[in-house]
Amino acid sequence: MDQLFVFPYEYIVQQPAAQPPEGVVPDFDRPHTENARIISIVTICVLLATFSAVLRAYAKAICSKRVYVEDWIPGAASVSDISTLTRGRPISVICVHQWEMRLGKLEQFTYFTVPFATAYDLFMALVKIAILLEWIRTFVPRHTRNRFFYICLVAMVINTLLYSCSIFLINFACDPREKLWRPWVPGTCSVVSRPLDLTQAGLDLASDLLVVLLPQRVIWALQMTTKRKILVSIVFSTGAIACAFAAGRCYAVVKIDYSADGSYGASVMFLWAVVEMTCLLLVFCIPAVPMALADKGKSLKELWTRRVMEPSRMTRNLEDGASWPLSPPRVPRNVYQRVDEGSGALRGGYTFTTASYNPRENEAPSEEIPEGILRIVEFSVRKEPADGTRQAQNAYLAR
Repeated sequence: MDQLFVFPYEYIVQQPAAQPPEGVVPDFDRPHTENARIISIVTICVLLATFSAVLRAYAKAICSKRVYVEDWIPGAASVSDISTLTRGRPISVICVHQWEMRLGKLEQFTYFTVPFATAYDLFMALVKIAILLEWIRTFVPRHTRNRFFYICLVAMVINTLLYSCSIFLINFACDPREKLWRPWVPGTCSVVSRPLDLTQAGLDLASDLLVVLLPQRVIWALQMTTKRKILVSIVFSTGAIACAFAAGRCYAVVKIDYSADGSYGASVMFLWAVVEMTCLLLVFCIPAVPMALADKGKSLKELWTRRVMEPSRMTRNLEDGASWPLSPPRVPRNVYQRVDEGSGALRGGYTFTTASYNPRENEAPSEEIPEGILRIVEFSVRKEPADGTRQAQNAYLAR
């Protein structure tokens, strides 16, 4: 292949990209492809990523009304991957054996893989930074710098450095750079593909494991019931799926035959990478899904009560000759009643009792600004009728 550069470009691109195995007759015009599998995998991944991203956006922007910088990072990182996947019709050259390719098709394939590998590294770096920032905001109290905080900070720095080095090596491994996608061009490549791919796949797997295991120790140290700890742990363990696909990508790298069928092996690695990116995005989005579903379920319940249940109640009350308000009168939200510590009366016949104490009253005074629980307030509210009998809560209990 090194001697092909002396021929015209039109002649070079018509030459076979690799020698076929013994007994195999290559079909350059209609090569065997796996387009159905590729389209199915990519479509499912895009739908899952889009659905989870929409749920997270709804939970953050509508439910909690709190949007932070890490909420914008995955969206920005996804732009490069979407533009790469839709560039240059890669579907026609993915999962095609190299011996059924001409050099023109191989050039098209490598011209796609270089920007995709760059977009993959950029996406992984940014999304892992967003996940670690989310972990810090979730598990580290404000104005606190504990061990978990520094582990996340070091992990972000290491990930940034590693993926930056990988992006540089992918794009500037050959001199001239054109040799990256035109292997017949005279020049040198300072990086061997297999060691670089193995190193990157191993580091991806290690960082994915770190993202999964980091919050588990904090979750199991929380003051919650065991059942709730298990549920929270499951929500934050979706990254285990990403680890499984990262391990699959490591296996795919080991099985690649770079000299005889590198295009097909790289295509398999590409599919593993797409699924891994989707799972990593799910790791970032899924913890916010319960909030969105709870809010949506509450809205649906209110809609069902208003549209279906209330008309039936009205009909039943009219038949019984009783009139009962469908809903309590609305009270403006800015109306409140101030109460003092001790006991007293509230509007509507309610009485209250309050008591408060400082859990740190026995500690020595300090000039530092205290953190944590400063005062505990306990209060109780009850309603008792004047005649000492218990009032019915509604018309049905009064009968």
